[in-house]
Amino acid sequence: RCIGNDTHGRPILYNCFACSNARGPHGLLAHFTQTVEEAIQRMPPGVETFVWVADFEGFGIRDSIDPRFSIWLLNMFQNHYPERMGAVVCVEAPRL
Repeated sequence: RCIGNDTHGRPILYNCFACSNARGPHGLLAHFTQTVEEAIQRMPPGVETFVWVADFEGFGIRDSIDPRFSIWLLNMFQNHYPERMGAVVCVEAPRL
């Protein structure tokens, strides 16, 4: 979801992996696509990028996401939203 804008006017997208209602790679990808489109609509004139805050607090190995989702998400950003991501902030990233 969009939670506001940073000091540069970029929309901030926040998602909590442990709190996600979307299940399965297709549902998660659809959710991300909708969220990115919402962020683009919220961009003020002159702003072309967004900030993504990925919150992993409470996310554990039992919650592991289907690996296909990671590949599809990267492909989505690369093929449909190149140069739109201004920054990524990971909160409580799990240890590998």
